[in-house]
Amino acid sequence: DAVTRSLIAAGETCGELPKMLDRLATLTRRQLKLRNTVVGAMVYPVLLCGVGVSVMITLFVFVLPRFGDLFKTLDVPLPPTTTFLLAIGHFVQQYWWAVLAGLLVGGGFLKWYLGTDAGKRAVYSACFRIPKISGLMKNLATARIARLLGTLVDSYVPLMDSLALVKQAAGMPMYRDLIAAAEDAVTKGQPMSTAFSGTSLVNPSVAEAVRNGEQTGKLGTLLTHVADFLDEENEIVLKSLSSLIEPIILIIMGAFVGFVAVSMFLPLFDLVGMAQGAGGRPH
Repeated sequence: DAVTRSLIAAGETCGELPKMLDRLATLTRRQLKLRNTVVGAMVYPVLLCGVGVSVMITLFVFVLPRFGDLFKTLDVPLPPTTTFLLAIGHFVQQYWWAVLAGLLVGGGFLKWYLGTDAGKRAVYSACFRIPKISGLMKNLATARIARLLGTLVDSYVPLMDSLALVKQAAGMPMYRDLIAAAEDAVTKGQPMSTAFSGTSLVNPSVAEAVRNGEQTGKLGTLLTHVADFLDEENEIVLKSLSSLIEPIILIIMGAFVGFVAVSMFLPLFDLVGMAQGAGGRPH
């Protein structure tokens, strides 16, 4: 990628190619470790969601239609929730092709929309409104930017070139705008920290570290230390969030299955009650 090419070119220019390759290996290893941490934290919740979707499909396609045939045979009055679930099950069974086509078209449109700048901004803006998720996503993006920028600056890559490379690798559109603002500030002869200090995307302590790094001439080192600290904090938050998400998913799945079970068995309970009442009346 562009960052790798720039580090190698800087190493060749200054005659320290082994040192640059070592930094590149460290950068790649850190990024891979963070990616594996995120993926590892999400494997079990995604698996639970997959099981939940499979349970829903099984209920609506195979289980509910059988209950519908049973209730037609018994001719018992149905509660509104039972009628609603049976209608959904009947629709899914009769028009499964339309449901499948709708899912495919909706999935394709969603994939296209999320690939656009507007879609990314909408999704990230929505995620930034969720308390715990917001802080984690901001810290992950800040750590990535800090590590890339710190490595490039420490590798004698010019600051404007470093900012341009980091902007390409920023990922989130909001952070690309932030790096663009930093580029604009540097172009005007202002400190880069002015762009970081006036936004909620970056923690004030990170903005202060950038300001101190600019004043002391140790911007790369300070940014690398900030990235190390944020990565450690993010790993802890990821583990705590994954342990919190798992029981929430299980509770939602249990509540849904319980709702379906109660809705299906309520008419049977009513039928038993009616039969017992009829059997207890005097002739």
